[in-house]
Amino acid sequence: MKSKNPISKDRIAVHVKGLEPPGYEPRTLKDMALAFAVSSRGACHLRHMAYRPNLTGKHPFRPEIKVNRLSYEDQPQIVKEQGDFYTLVDSMIYCHFLCLPIAGPILWDEMLEPLMVLLV
Repeated sequence: MKSKNPISKDRIAVHVKGLEPPGYEPRTLKDMALAFAVSSRGACHLRHMAYRPNLTGKHPFRPEIKVNRLSYEDQPQIVKEQGDFYTLVDSMIYCHFLCLPIAGPILWDEMLEPLMVLLV
C-alpha cells in the first residue's frame, strides 16, 4: 500500500549542507557541531579538525585550558582559531595530520611570523 505522503530521502538523511557527517557525534562534541555549521563544505572533519580539542580535553593553542566536550564554553573561539590555523596549513600544502597546533613540525607562532612579513 502506497502512502499519500511518502517520506523523501532528503527529510530523513543525516547531512550538513549535503555532506554526511564523519564518525564523530556532534551532539557530544560541541566544537564539531559548531564547525559543521560554519564550514563551507558542511559536515567536513578536515576543515577545522575540531574534534581534537574535545577528544583530548585540551585547548589547541593554550594547553593549560581544559576543554569540556559537553559544554559550549570556549568552543566558538576554538573553532575559529582552528579554522584559521588549518586554512593556513592548507594554503601551505601541509598535511593536517602531521601539523598540530601544539605539537608538530610547524607551530602556530612559527607559521605566523613569515606570513606577517609578507603581509606588511
